[in-house]
Amino acid sequence: MKPDIVVTGEVRRLTKFGAFVDLGGIDGLVHISEISWRRIKHPEEALKIGDKVKVKVLQVNPEEEKVSLSIRRTGGQDPWEQVTRRFKIGEIIEGKVTRLVDFGGAFVEIIPGVEGLVHVSQIADHHVKHPSEALSEGATVQVKIIDLRPEDKRISLSIKDANPPSPMRTPISLPARITEAALLWVMSSEICLRTKKNNKVP
Repeated sequence: MKPDIVVTGEVRRLTKFGAFVDLGGIDGLVHISEISWRRIKHPEEALKIGDKVKVKVLQVNPEEEKVSLSIRRTGGQDPWEQVTRRFKIGEIIEGKVTRLVDFGGAFVEIIPGVEGLVHVSQIADHHVKHPSEALSEGATVQVKIIDLRPEDKRISLSIKDANPPSPMRTPISLPARITEAALLWVMSSEICLRTKKNNKVP
């Protein structure tokens, strides 16, 4: 068993941190981060026991009898390689909220396997203490790309810049004579009502 070769195995066990794959008498571990380019919370979102899968051998440690494997590297293109070609700073795009982070903000997936961070200060044009005050996981949002560093696999996004507040309507100012006339009409109506009330026969 050597690194970089691709072999076929069978999923034997799923844990919260990955999947154990039988390679024919040798069990290797596919860490949860190596199962899919997309972020998953548990291996069972992508695999089930008994699945036949192709895996790439990443590392072999004979002394500890450990084999590290990857499913996502068996031929699928790294989605981050598409970022420079498909996106640019200042562009407004649609994405899905995947995670809310305490005091940090929200991660938004813009294409499968690529997430950008909306800092808590970029969520709304008013103060937001926690992302959950304005967002929920799974929600579809419009975001503006404010920083793009695919070499570091980092994208900074803004929701408030993609959805600027509507300009307030300018109040219509009435000419002074119309305003005075309206005021006199109200006053005269009130006097008339009071007169009628006072003259009412008990």
